[in-house]
Amino acid sequence: MTEIDDTYARTARGARLESMKAQGYKLSNAVGVGGIERLLTRKERSQLPYQGNLLNSEGMEVRAFDHCKVWNKDGHAALFTSEPYGLGAGGMKWLLDLCQRFNLTVHIDARYSVHLPGQTLWITLEKAK
Repeated sequence: MTEIDDTYARTARGARLESMKAQGYKLSNAVGVGGIERLLTRKERSQLPYQGNLLNSEGMEVRAFDHCKVWNKDGHAALFTSEPYGLGAGGMKWLLDLCQRFNLTVHIDARYSVHLPGQTLWITLEKAK
């Protein structure tokens, strides 16, 4: 990383954290792929294609989730974030299918991730309203 990249990363990371705080989100101590379970009902959790990592229909690990975090709002898990280094067509389709199956909304942003800003995507999942 160059000095300019490093300065951008620190600034962008701070901007994202401040933005989350301003929106009322607080970082949970729940991290990792399993954190997505906090957004789901018990019945939905039992239907997750999960064996240590989330799996696609062929039983292959999905790379859509990396550097995962759960964000609380008003004392409850409200947002699941992932910061993968990239997302291909297969991962995108899997992510959209997951959202449809569990009534989640997804937003993907390439501007301000927390983990290595400028080098990772910022994917958020939350229960659809």
